[in-house]
Formats: sequence, structure tokens, C-alpha cells
Amino acid sequence: EFFASLLKKDSIEAALKIIPFIDFECFKKPIEAVKGENSLMEIENELDNQYYSGVLEFSKLLPRQGNLFRDFLMKEIEIRNLLAILKLKKAGIEKSKMRDFLFFTDDSAYKNLLEKLISSELHAMPKFLEKNDYGEIIKEGFKSYEATGSLIELEASLYKYLLKKSILLLHLKCKR
Repeated sequence: EFFASLLKKDSIEAALKIIPFIDFECFKKPIEAVKGENSLMEIENELDNQYYSGVLEFSKLLPRQGNLFRDFLMKEIEIRNLLAILKLKKAGIEKSKMRDFLFFTDDSAYKNLLEKLISSELHAMPKFLEKNDYGEIIKEGFKSYEATGSLIELEASLYKYLLKKSILLLHLKCKR
């Protein structure tokens, strides 16, 4: 019934206003962007940011399993941000605007990594990521990108990596 009422709304703004678990005030700038640019990108980004903020807060309430879930969620955020930076760089978006499309956490080391990725040239990014547990995926994905000009293989490999992590999380949960 709730989703049916969303679909009946005649504007994005009207639909956002009735969603009880979001802070509508945060959507004023993205709504203006939709009107000016005819693009949902900023609204989608704000929805993502509110989702990740809410889920991270919720994970703090969980007992021991919350740490496993939080670790997985942080990996998902890392990969989402990485893919966003890659796509934004490929699209030629200014570095100063890239931060608006990323989800920053309280982790200062991670913030520093994001700043390095934003400031670097696209071809230099694998160097900053080689020590991550998905460093090999990045290296292979960039080889594919250089050969084809497409990020699809890299994106698919990173999502496959996340899927394997979620399966591992599920197995760990079932063993307890």
C-alpha cells in the first residue's frame, strides 16, 4: 500500500515527503538539481547516503554479529565510492564536485585514501589500492579498462567480490 501511494505522487518531491525514514530537508538541494539538470543523480546519491548512515547506526546496536555486518558494510561503501570516483573521473567531473557523490565515514585513514583517489589521475588509482584485499581485482580490471575503455569488467568483478564476502558473512552467521 505504501509503495502504491508513492507511485501515485505527481512529483519526486511529493514522493520523498511521504517517506518516513528519510530526512526530507537533505533533499532540497538535490530536488533543485533535478529541476535544473533533469538528472536524478543527486537524489539517488542522497538516498544512498541516508541509507548507509542509517544502516551503520543500526549496526552499532547489534551484538557481536554487528561487527561482521559493519565490516561488510564498510567494504560495500568502499567499493561504491571507488566505482563512483572511477565513473566521475571517466565522465570528466571536476575533482571539487566528486566529494558530493561519495559517502564518507569516520575512518580518517579511509578519508585520506578517498582524497588520494580523487586527486590522482585515473591510470594512477590502482597504485593506491594494490594493498587492499581486492587489489588484484583492481589491477586486472584496469587492464581491461585500458584495453576496452569500459569499466564494466572491473565493476562486475568488484560486485562479485562483494557477493563472495556476503556469502562468507552468511556462513559465519549460520555457524554460530
